[in-house]
Amino acid sequence: MSDGQQYGGLWRLRDDQSAVIDAVCGRVSTLGLGDPVVSDAISGAHQQYLGDACSLNDEAGQPELAEELFDRLDRLVRSRQFTGSREGTEQFLQSATLCPCRDLALEAAVWDARTHSDARFQILSLVGSEHGVTTLARTISGRPELHEGFGPLVPGVMYVPADDVDALAQRLDETVACVVVQPADVDAGMASLSESWLETVSELCARQDVRFVVDESRLVFGGTGGPFSLDAIQVTPATDFLWSAGLFGGLPGGLWLRLGDQPADPSHSKVTLKPGTILAAKVASATIAAWDGRRDEDADPPGRTMATALAEKVGGFEFVRDIQYLGTNLAIQSDIPGDEVVTAALQRGLILESTGGGWVRLQLPPTASESDWDELLSRMAAAMEALESETVDLG
Repeated sequence: MSDGQQYGGLWRLRDDQSAVIDAVCGRVSTLGLGDPVVSDAISGAHQQYLGDACSLNDEAGQPELAEELFDRLDRLVRSRQFTGSREGTEQFLQSATLCPCRDLALEAAVWDARTHSDARFQILSLVGSEHGVTTLARTISGRPELHEGFGPLVPGVMYVPADDVDALAQRLDETVACVVVQPADVDAGMASLSESWLETVSELCARQDVRFVVDESRLVFGGTGGPFSLDAIQVTPATDFLWSAGLFGGLPGGLWLRLGDQPADPSHSKVTLKPGTILAAKVASATIAAWDGRRDEDADPPGRTMATALAEKVGGFEFVRDIQYLGTNLAIQSDIPGDEVVTAALQRGLILESTGGGWVRLQLPPTASESDWDELLSRMAAAMEALESETVDLG
């Protein structure tokens, strides 16, 4: 990090001007902190008209921006590689809506599903899921602690256990408008739903004309090695994807994508930019283009390499129980409370995030340099050694 620079790559300065490695900075941008692509997009947009709070897509420059973002998103969708019975097939972007926050993007997807048919109003969600903080998003979340103090909640939401096909099939009738799932639980060591379960659910939804909404807003765009976390499985044409615009340069927003098996109607193929999202749209477009140009489709998945290196560095400590990953989203479980691991790491200039149950999480940009990654591992090992020493002393 150069003199005078506040951040760069995995590095940033704290208030006391000490330099730290932020191991969750992938939540800010898939290109890392201080990337010139994001910086240039923000500074360039700042000099242009960003639209009034009540503006829609007819303001100067917005149709062009919407078309540019649509084309780049469509390229990502069409680059997806299917396996199994859908190998060699193609999917296309049908529409996209950029909302001021991820919760409103979820609400837009659910509203669209509920108004698709007068008879369909119920929402199926998974036990243990987390989808946001608005009343509807909290209701859809399958965690009782997120419901406490917020009643009465939105009616028409049912919960089924994750990976239980029979339970979901029993609930899936003509009154169900959509099924909302998170492909990975970021609060439980990145534990992901099984591919067979997801494939079966997508097939059931397709047969019964039920929307299949995949909420990836807590994952890192590009952090799973591809644009979506479900690239390796069969997904129906009716699939909706939710992304957080916070992953595009740290700006607030939520991006709702609608996919299909046919090219979109050119007369409607554009992104809807809700009021207050012009800056996020500009940064998102620039980030997608940069990531798409940098990725190496023949390279080994970055998460596998990182998880292996992390296991070699900390796997020998007796209190470490498990290491899981989904792309560059990594998680470590130990017998020591996560908050204590976070504190020990911070004392050594490393920022982690505790997610409960003894888990700590790292969310890295896929572009993390080898030297920064080596320094991160060194600081992680130092924190673990200190915790091990404290444990022995207490014993």
